[in-house]
Amino acid sequence: MGCVPVVEVGPRRPGPEFLVGGAEFALEAASRGSATRMAIFDEDLAARYAGHRVVQERLPGAISNGKLQVFFQPQIDLSTGGVQGFEALVRWSCNGRFIPTPELIHAEEQNGLIMDLDRFMLSEAAQIVSKWNRTHRKRLAVSSNLSAGNMTNEDTVDFVASVLQRSGLPPELLTVEITESIELEHDPRVQSIVEQLRALGCRVSIDDFGAGYSTFRYLRDIRVDEIKIDRSLVMDIEESPSARHILESVIRMSEQLGRSTVVEGVETEGQVDLIRSFGGATAQGFFYGKPRPALDWLADTTYRPRSEPHPVPAA
Repeated sequence: MGCVPVVEVGPRRPGPEFLVGGAEFALEAASRGSATRMAIFDEDLAARYAGHRVVQERLPGAISNGKLQVFFQPQIDLSTGGVQGFEALVRWSCNGRFIPTPELIHAEEQNGLIMDLDRFMLSEAAQIVSKWNRTHRKRLAVSSNLSAGNMTNEDTVDFVASVLQRSGLPPELLTVEITESIELEHDPRVQSIVEQLRALGCRVSIDDFGAGYSTFRYLRDIRVDEIKIDRSLVMDIEESPSARHILESVIRMSEQLGRSTVVEGVETEGQVDLIRSFGGATAQGFFYGKPRPALDWLADTTYRPRSEPHPVPAA
């Protein structure tokens, strides 16, 4: 059955713009819903749509006025147990609530702002880490995402070079993450941009490996330094022999291709032990800590004794 939204019009007779937008919102809700593929534009969905409109209307100002927050999540060197760097993640508080990341990204894409957000995050993350490293004599690294639009834009390399120059961050401490997609796989501009970023001295990583489209062909065709393994390949490894074999195979394959791995979504000590036994070098996930404001994590990492483990968050 097709994805058919049902829009109920109240007594106030909403205008055409609201009706069309509400229908599209219901269509998207239906596509994410149950097998019936139908969504009724009731009071609950109408309230969600109203909130969605507020996010869309205020997002451009949030980016231009620096209202977005940079959060970090640590990446742990499994050979030492120490923090080697962080992934930069965006957070935004609108109307007193943090906007969930999928909702925020969806609004950015609809507003055509995803490239602006990428560049804001990369620039801010590089500035924060570089200043901290200089002040505290550290060499912490940071990774930040560039979307498909930036990975096919001819001025992206110049932008990254300018960020490195302004921030003073050594290029080897910056990892640019790209998310695998059908669009990138078949675009010849992508490999050219990847090679130019690497020529700057940056590392390039494939994000969410294992959760996308034609992953093995993508890995073959895009020459990168690192593979970030998606949490979907991690979550069942303690219970499922098949899941363990798949994750180990991906880690071993990456090693044979000369690419390092970051295993995402690590939540238990048992997962850590298995990943280490597979040859995984770096881990990231709630076991080591949830995303927090960037300076909070930097301070915690700098002042905590190296031998003292990071706390495991409560379930």
